[in-house]
Amino acid sequence: MREPTSCQTQRAVAQLVADGMRAFVFTATGRFGMLRRPQNRCLLPKRLMFALPSCARRWRAFVGTSAALAALAFTGCGDDAVDTQVGDPNITLNEAFTRADPASESPSGHTVVADCSATGETWPAAAAAVEVEQYDATTTIRISLTGARPDTLFTAWLRLRGKDPVSGETYGGSPLTDAGSTPLAPSTDLAGLAAMSETVGAEAAPNAFWSDASGNGQLEVTLDTPLIGGEYRFDRYDTALDAVRITGAPDAAFMIRLASHCTDGLAHGLVQQDRETWFNWSPQ
Repeated sequence: MREPTSCQTQRAVAQLVADGMRAFVFTATGRFGMLRRPQNRCLLPKRLMFALPSCARRWRAFVGTSAALAALAFTGCGDDAVDTQVGDPNITLNEAFTRADPASESPSGHTVVADCSATGETWPAAAAAVEVEQYDATTTIRISLTGARPDTLFTAWLRLRGKDPVSGETYGGSPLTDAGSTPLAPSTDLAGLAAMSETVGAEAAPNAFWSDASGNGQLEVTLDTPLIGGEYRFDRYDTALDAVRITGAPDAAFMIRLASHCTDGLAHGLVQQDRETWFNWSPQ
C-alpha cells in the first residue's frame, strides 16, 4: 500500500513549521546573539546537544533535529512499513568496513589527508564496523567508529547505482537527486532531508553522527525495508516514484559508505556536498 497524498501534505506542513524554526534560530544566534541568559550563558546546556562548544552550534543542531522530528510527525499515516520485529532476524551480520585510501579523492574532490588535517594526519588506526539485523520489512543497522578524526561530523550513505559485471549496463540511482547514493535513513526521513537540502546545512541529520574527542562515534538506523536484497522505498515518500534496488559489491564499490565533512561540519540532507571518504562496506 502506498502512502496517501494527504499524508504527504501533512508532512509538508510539518516541514514548513520546522523550516521557520530553523530560520529563526539561525538569525537569532548568528545576528542578534539571542537565546542566551543574562551574563551571556547559553540557554541550551552543552551536555544536551552532542557536547558542541558553541551556543549557536548547539541551537542549530537542536533545531536541525527538531526539524527532522517535525517532518516525521505524521509518518504513521497510511504507512505499510511497520515491522514488529517479532522473533529472530532473518539475516544477522557483524563485519568490518574497509578503510579507503586517505589520499583518494571523493566525488567532490576532497581527501582526508588534504582537507581533514593541516599537518597531513591520516589517522591510520581508524576503524569502523557494522552490525545488521534484518527482518521481513525492516533492517536495523548499527555503525561504530573508532580512532578517527576527533570532533568531526560523519554521514552514512546507501548505494543505489551499480554496474552489471556481465552486461556492463549501469542501473539505479536516486530519483530525487540523480546521485548514486541516498542517505542511510528510512524513507520516512526523506521529507526532512529534502528540506535540509534547501538550507545551508545542519549539524544533525538522521544519517549523521559526531565523533568524540577520541575520534569514536556511533550511528543506529532502522530502515523501513530489507537491506540485503531489498529496495529503497522512494514510493513511500512520493507515489510518483519507484522503489530502487539497493546494491553493493560486485556491482558497486560499496553498499554503505562513511564520509566526513571536515571543511564545513554540516550535513546537507539528500546531497553529500563537500566530503571526504573514510570507509566502504559491502556484505561479505
